[in-house]
Amino acid sequence: MNRRQFLGGALTAAVSGSSLTALSNLAAQSSAPGSKPPDFQRKIKLGVVGNGGRGSWIAKLFQSHGGYEMHAVADYFQEVADKCGDELGVDKARRFSTLSGYRKLIGHVRLQGAESAYSGEVTNLYEAGAVRNIADFYRRITGGSFENATVARAVDGVLTTILSREAAMRCVQLKMDEVIRENRRLELDLKGLKS
Repeated sequence: MNRRQFLGGALTAAVSGSSLTALSNLAAQSSAPGSKPPDFQRKIKLGVVGNGGRGSWIAKLFQSHGGYEMHAVADYFQEVADKCGDELGVDKARRFSTLSGYRKLIGHVRLQGAESAYSGEVTNLYEAGAVRNIADFYRRITGGSFENATVARAVDGVLTTILSREAAMRCVQLKMDEVIRENRRLELDLKGLKS
């Protein structure tokens, strides 16, 4: 079983029908595919950390929104950062690698200075949701609101993944309170990695 199959099974087990309905309703508010993005007066300089398949895909969605300037990229592997940087038109001087590459990226990204209307049928739940979130993030940042309403859902998703991984490794059914009570420390082994 590969990682995608495992996570797909974990997601299926963890998500109820009502949650899927809520996600579909949220994604339905996304822009229709192929619609022309508005002309943005202000651009947010964006740095993207993690430029593999999903990272570069998300970065391209930000770029296609129109309200972002793709300013810097960072990945552990220089060739991955360069490939993504080429695709996004990021200057070679702002492509960083190694474990500490994100620190250099952070030093290069700042806010510079629209309202979007969402409508349309959902044909791709994940992409439509990402597009909607990117537009919402832009609207909030340029409007001076730095709250992040998606944090709770993101934390729930991470906890579900941890719980699923632990249950699969032990071949048992687990509840999150059992895992929390164990209070196990996860040791991070970075030996052999470039800093």
